[in-house]
Amino acid sequence: MNKSIENLKELYSYYENNYESLTRNQNRKDIDLSEPSEGMEYRGLGTMESSI
Repeated sequence: MNKSIENLKELYSYYENNYESLTRNQNRKDIDLSEPSEGMEYRGLGTMESSI
């Protein structure tokens, strides 16, 4: 099989097997974030989230 196709299959498999840990918390339906207090805002975790 072509090496490029093998690499794509491996990448797809990785994403499929690790979907939950790769999904941003803001986009997950199983996490309920309450509204922030007045004057506060939720911010993205940026690179810190991907490092954990």
